[in-house]
Order: sequence, then structure tokens, then C-alpha cells
Amino acid sequence: MMVHRSLSLVATIQHLSVCLMFGYSTLLPWSGSNHVPLRVRVLFPTVATLHVRLGQISPPHVEAIPLLLLGIQCLFLAVMEEMVTSQRPSRKINLKILFAGYARRDLDDLHCLDIKQWAWMRVGAKGRSPERRSGHQACAVESSLFVLGGWNASKQFDDLYILDTVPKPPVWACVENSLPAPRWNFAACSVMAIPSWKVFLYGGVEGPLNKDNRQGILSDAVAVLDAGLNRWSYPSVGGTLHPRARADTVLAYDGKSSRLVLFGGWANEWLEDIFTLDVAHVVGPPYAIMDLRPRTGPVTGATPIQLVGIDFSNTKDVVVRFSSKCGTADVSGEFLSNTQLACVAPDFSSYPAGEVEVRIALNGDSFTTTSQVYTFFAVTSAAHSLIYGPGLLNGGACNEETMFVIQARDSSNKDRTSGGDEFKVNIRLLGGGDEGSDLQLRGVQVSDNDNGTYHVCFTAQSPGQYLVETEFQGTFGGSGGEVRGSGVFVTFEEFVPRSNNSMAGKLVAAALEQDISTLGQTTKSILTGVRAKPSDESWTDLENQHALVAVKEHLNMIQNKKQEINLLIDRVGCILSQLKLQGVNIGPQENMLELYRTSWDDSQQEAPAVALRIAPLIKAQGSRTKYEVQSYESKVRQLLQEVESASFRLYDTGVDKALELLAVSTKRFESEQIGCKNMIHLANMFECPADMAKSSELLDSIGNILDAYRGVWACADECTSYINEASSLNWEDLNADGLEENAKLILTKVKQQPATIKEADAYRGLEQTAKQFLVTCPLISSLRQPSMRDRHWNMLTKVTGSMSAKSNVSKELTLADILSLNLHLHVSTVNDITERASREATHEETLVALATTWKNVNFKVSSYKDTVVPLLKITEEDADQLEADQLALQSILASRYDYFKSQATEWQCALVAVSEVVQMLSEIQRTWSYLEPLFIGSEEVQKELPEDALRFAGIDDQVRKVLRGMAETRNVRQACQQKGLLHHLESMNSDQDLCKKALADFLAGKRRTFPR
Repeated sequence: MMVHRSLSLVATIQHLSVCLMFGYSTLLPWSGSNHVPLRVRVLFPTVATLHVRLGQISPPHVEAIPLLLLGIQCLFLAVMEEMVTSQRPSRKINLKILFAGYARRDLDDLHCLDIKQWAWMRVGAKGRSPERRSGHQACAVESSLFVLGGWNASKQFDDLYILDTVPKPPVWACVENSLPAPRWNFAACSVMAIPSWKVFLYGGVEGPLNKDNRQGILSDAVAVLDAGLNRWSYPSVGGTLHPRARADTVLAYDGKSSRLVLFGGWANEWLEDIFTLDVAHVVGPPYAIMDLRPRTGPVTGATPIQLVGIDFSNTKDVVVRFSSKCGTADVSGEFLSNTQLACVAPDFSSYPAGEVEVRIALNGDSFTTTSQVYTFFAVTSAAHSLIYGPGLLNGGACNEETMFVIQARDSSNKDRTSGGDEFKVNIRLLGGGDEGSDLQLRGVQVSDNDNGTYHVCFTAQSPGQYLVETEFQGTFGGSGGEVRGSGVFVTFEEFVPRSNNSMAGKLVAAALEQDISTLGQTTKSILTGVRAKPSDESWTDLENQHALVAVKEHLNMIQNKKQEINLLIDRVGCILSQLKLQGVNIGPQENMLELYRTSWDDSQQEAPAVALRIAPLIKAQGSRTKYEVQSYESKVRQLLQEVESASFRLYDTGVDKALELLAVSTKRFESEQIGCKNMIHLANMFECPADMAKSSELLDSIGNILDAYRGVWACADECTSYINEASSLNWEDLNADGLEENAKLILTKVKQQPATIKEADAYRGLEQTAKQFLVTCPLISSLRQPSMRDRHWNMLTKVTGSMSAKSNVSKELTLADILSLNLHLHVSTVNDITERASREATHEETLVALATTWKNVNFKVSSYKDTVVPLLKITEEDADQLEADQLALQSILASRYDYFKSQATEWQCALVAVSEVVQMLSEIQRTWSYLEPLFIGSEEVQKELPEDALRFAGIDDQVRKVLRGMAETRNVRQACQQKGLLHHLESMNSDQDLCKKALADFLAGKRRTFPR
């Protein structure tokens, strides 16, 4: 027997994928063979090669390792690992852990083999570690190492130790009396199961050793440890073939068939048989998932998935679990058949995109231990995607197709590698439409390259400036919006090379050179600034402050320019990749980009350390800065007090002086703004920005005050300028209506001043001036009416106490003369005067109209029975006019304005006389015309009524004389106003009435004498 180390070798501490399981049994059925299967034999060369490589290094406590150094255990573990992983996706194994063992003595050390470096290293661990032992087993359970049983020269163990490898260094924990009895030289295997891992134990030697049991008892028992509960169970084992009780065997798990595989061992002889044990119902349910379609989808979910497997039962309780190391998401599934289920992928955006394991559970059962890999790909983020290419650069050729590229990126700023995203590209010719409107460019084509890039092709049909906007539509639930670089203004020209529209053209080359240059200057400046000395003992305080501020500024620049620099780096990288695909030599540019990217990364990496290093300096300078800030605040308060007490706050200061004072204060304020900006910058640099808040607030108040007063005095300047300009206008040339409209506009502008200024004396004075002017304008309009006479102006002079209102309005009178009357103080009196003038003008017009009318009103003359005796009358129109004129005269006489009362009274008497004379004359003519034929032409009447005939003869002579005289005068007013005429007519009418009565009595007697 060669000397070797009895040890426990554990595979990588990580989760390994488990393949499909097959079959189900209520018992754990054994099956076996006395010979190693061909498949295992074929794999031996691979294992031998592995162990040859292991033999080339020296693990601790071993001087020489032949091919079978690790014995049949290591050989079989390697074989089974090859068998199992041949059915799984390849996974990287970083290290193997070796604990304790026997090498001429029992050990308790812990070693790790880094397979990448093929180097051993000793691992130090905290906590209570296991005693020295050999014959134990160690199993990997996720990130923990489970060490079970074992023995040494003086003791047999039934304990369980767990090494947690997550902490640095790892930590031991002990579970006392875990095994029902001490056991060593047994086989153990850990299996990932739901909800927790299982550790299977088989065979070995049971103790304790005593005088009756000096070698121990070989066992064929199967035990299962629930790694989540640290609780053992002993399942019933069935099957037609059972392995013999044995020790020093090896146990492995075949995830494909959900079986444990037992090989060889010692049972008073070395065995070479192999057995399998179906543990499906221990490690998982009796159904399995074998395939997925499709196997990829967006991390935002909503992708329909078909799950293919075996032995699915018809149920509505279908749960599909998507799990990664970072989290789990469950969705409901749908039963389609005993080999197919369907579900919709969940939103997995709360976790990183990548591969997840998909398991199913039916009817509330545990999830399958078999799984399939589904890949969530990250969806596009508009904030990280970008555009680049000749179609985005000034100087492109119009009427030639050009293009640019959209590079889709996810929220981690990684290039998308698949297509399907939707982008909206909007290109407009600015001012190219009707009436200067923008013209939408048609024919823009977006091509999906199915690799995360999209080509946008278009043709600018005419020269000019175009606006190019690119918007991600939020496909797959991604973050939509404009991509980086969108909203760019591009100029296309005529008579330029068509090669400008190519990715390999001069435009792209020049832009690339400019981007690289800008990137180099910026990153170099930032890195140099971050690495600069923040202070030096030989420097003055001011020099130290400037140096410290410069370093702090560059630290801030890293944050402020982060997006800009990242865009430059990403755009340059994308352009170089495109040029490389076209066969362009980009080696120098790639080197520069890598250099500048490294500078940028170095700046970002060094920034925290630099910030930490200058923190004490910042703190010290912060104290000094706070004192300066306090002093500065006092200075600003003083300026505020000066502004609040300045003369421009008073309206009596006048426009010119107020504007002059405002200009001086504004200049001081602007100078203080620069100082405040510098102080704020210092406060930000030295981490006391809050201390500048009050100064900034006070300075804003000063600015608001100055702005408000500038507005007030600008309005006052406009108001007074207009009034002064209008004041020079001649009275006869004034447009009173226009004057009032402008006065309203001025008052509107005054009222539009901010509310904060409306309590100020300057505003109140301005408002009063504007209101007074507006009140005066209607009075001016009234005073300019033609009805104003000298007497009215004399009344105005008497009321205002001013001699500016000249008694005789002449061309020398200006608006200034009127404004000097302060008419706004005598509004009611001025209105009364203008009202008087208006009414008196109406009265005057009425009297003038009367004179004109009655000058032309004449009697209508006709002859009496073909005689020369005239008969007189007035027309109906003249009679109506007479009545109307009498009413008009009554209105004049009733008015409180009595200037024309005497004339109205005179006219009233005249028209009354006309009315009475015309009426009396009409009665006389009617009676005379009736009596004249009887008293003059009838001898019988004369004979019978001699006295009355004689009386009528006198009346007849008078009537004829009056009618001839009035006919000769002809004018009604003149004829009717003859002195004593009305009295004479009344006398004649009385005498005619006597004659008429006598005649009536005579005729009545005749009728009685000669009745019919």
C-alpha cells in the first residue's frame, strides 16, 4: 500500500445546474451492476489526464502523488462530474476546498486549490473548528461547506460542522450530535432541492468503538439531511438489488435522472460494482421540465412561453418560477397537455438581466429540481442610447442620400445585441414651408440590423438647416423618449462632395478628430486638476485657497460633465467600431480613445480619495469662508438699506433724477451680483452653501426692488413724455378722442406694475398723475365743443382762479394752458359749465331756427266771391310748426340755464299773438262770409233789420280794411303783431255776434209765419 492522504475533496462552492429527472417511485429503488458501464470507462482518460495535472503540483502534507493519489473517491467524483456536466451548460469552476484528513497523523487544516492558477493556499477560518479527524465527508451546499462525522485515533464523531464561505475569513459553526451514531468512512453527496438542499449519506462504519466493537460495523443505511432545517430523515429503500454494506465508497448525483450513483468501496474486499438510487420524490416532484420556447425575452416580461416536459397533470394550479441569484418571480401558468404548459414571462426588471432558472409547481407541490435556462435581455433605454453618423453633421450634400446610426443601449449602458425596438425619426427643414413654417421631410427609412443598431437613411432635398429628432418608442416596456444626441441642427449644402454623406467621408473623420481632441483636452484637464497640489506651506493663504478651489472645481467637474464625457466616449467608440467594420485603419484613434477613457476612469476612481484627502483643508477653509460669508451678508444688508431709503422711491424726485439714481444703484447691484456669484462658488467649494442663502435672498430682494422701480420710472417717463408732448399742441389741433385713448393705455400700463411696488410713493404718484390726466381728457373734449362761448370761458376762469383760460380762445391757446387749470379738481363745475354751454347752444339754435322759420311763414290769400276782398289763412304745416315752436319755447323757459330766457319770452309772446290772431281772424272771416250776403245783398234784411244792417255795414268796412292790410303785410308774424290788432278783432267779432243773433231771430220768425 502506498502512503496517501485520506481526505475529503469538495467541488466548487457554487450552484450547479441540475438536468432533467426521470421516473417516480414511492420508495427509493436500488438498481445496480457488477461492472462499470462503458460510458464510465470511456471517461477514464479525461479523469486520468486531470489527475496527471494534479500530480504535477504538491498539496500540503504530501510529498509525492501517484495517479491514484486521491483514491477511488476522487476518481469517481471526477467521472460523475464529467457525466453530469456533460448534460449541463458549461460553468466555470474556480476552486476546490480540502479539509483535514490523514497523512500519518490526523489533521484539522483547511486548504483551497485555485484551479485557474493550479495553486494551493491555506484558508484561515474563524469560529469553533472541527477536531482533528479523517474518514469524514465534506459537501458543498450553496456557499457553505458541510463536514460530517469522521474519526481519529481516540474518538469517533457524530457531529456536523458548517463552514460559511461568504464572510472573509470564513466562519465555522457546529451542530452537536447531528448523526444518530458516530460514523466514518461513509459516502455523502449534496443535491440542490426545493425548498432547501439535501445531503444524502450512505454506508460507512458505525461506532462507537469499544471492547465489544473494536472495528465498527459496516452500514448500508441511507440517510437524508435537510440542509435548511439541519434535520435528518431515513427514507424507506426498495428495489430488487441492494448494495452490500460497505465503507470507503463514493456517492454522486445524476441530475438527468434524479438518481444517486454508488460506486465501489470496501466490504472486507475492494468492490467494483455500481448502483443507482432513484431519489426523485425526495429532491423534487414527479414531473419535469425539459425545454422552453422561446428561451429569451425582455426583462420587462410579457413574452408568451411554452414549457415542454413530462407527466404534467391537468390542473389550474400551475405556478412557474423564474429565479436567479438576485431574486425570484412567480407567474401563473396554463395546462395545455401532459407535456406542455404555457405562461407569460414576468416583469424581472427589479433584478439584473441575464440567465434565470425556470421551474414549475403543480397543485401546490414543490417546485421541480430540474430546470431550464431562460435569458432575460435588458430592454433599451432612451437615456443611454445614442445616434451618430454623417447625417447629423453640418456640411452634408443635399439631394444625395445620407445616413446615421442609432445604437440601442440598455440602462446599464451596454449595447443591445438584438433588434425589435421601435424608433421615431422626425426631420424638418426649418422655414422651408409656406409663410416660413417648417417642412416635414418625407421618405425617412429606419432599418433594423437585428444587432442593436439601426440605420436611418434620408435625403435632404434642398439646402438649408434641418432639425433631426430621434425618439425611442419604449418597446418591450423600455424607458422611452429622445435618445442622446437627438434634437441636433444640421445644415445641408449644394456643391459639396457626395462623400460627405458617407460614414468613411471627411465629415465623419473631421468630427471624430474634433471629438477625440475635445475628449483628450477635457479628460487631461480633469485628471491634471484632480492630481494637482491643493496646498503648499510656501504659498500665501490666497494662493492656497485658489489651489484648493481649483482641485475642488475639477472634482465637481467630474459630476457636472459626466454625461457629456460619457457621450463623447460612447460616440467615438461607436464610430470607430463602424469604421473598423468598413476596413478603415483606426489603430491610432483606438489607442487615443483608450488612453482618454483610462484618464477619465482614473479621474473618477481617484476622485473619492482626493476628496477625502482635501476634506480637512476644505473644513479649515470652510471656517474662514463662513466668516467671509457673514461679512459679505452685512455688506449686502447695508446695500439693501441704501436702496430702501433711496430718493427714487419718492415721486417728487422726478423722472430724470430717479432714473439717474437707479442707474447708479443698478451698477452697484450688478457689481455685487458678480461678488455674490464668487462667494457662492466659494461656499459651494467649501461645503457651506447654506450660509450664502441669506445673502442671495437679500440680493434677490434688491434686484426685485430695482426692477420694480425701473419699471415704475420707465412708465412714468413714458407718461410724462406723452403729456409734455401733447401739452405743446395748439388747442385747435387737439384730437380729444385720441388723447383719451392714450391716457387709458398709460393708466393700464401703470396698473400692470407688480403688486409689490403699489404701496410705494413713486407708484402712487405715477398712478395719481395718470388718473388725473385721464380724468382731464373728457373735460378737454367737452371744452372743445363749439358751444363754448366767451362767457363760458370767463366762468371757467372764475372757478379755477387762473387767467390761462383766455376770454377769447385764440390760436395761441395750448393744451398746457388747459392742464394748468387743474381741471381734475373741478370736474363737476367744468361739467356744469360745458353742460350749460351745450344747452344754451341748443336754445340759441332753437331761437335762430324760429327767426328763420317765421320770417318765411306768410298768409295764404284767396279772393272772396270774385271780389277784391282777400281771405287769409295759414297752412296746416304752419299750424303744426306753430304748436311745435311754442312747445320748444316752453322748454327753454323751463330750463335752469336762463341766458336766452328774455329772447324766448319775446318769441313766446309773438307766437301766442300769432296763434290768437290767426284763430280770431279765422272766426271773423267765417262769420263775415255768412252775414255779408244777407246784410249787404238782401234788401229784405236791411228793411226788416235796419239797425243791425247799419251796424254790419260798419263791420264790413272794418273787416275789408283789416283783411286788405294784413294781406298787404303778408308775413304772419308781422301781421299778427300789429299793435291793438287782437283787441280790434275781438271787438269786431263781438259786433258780428250781435248781427248774427238779430238775423237768427228774424229768420226764426219767418219760419214760424211760413211753416212748411
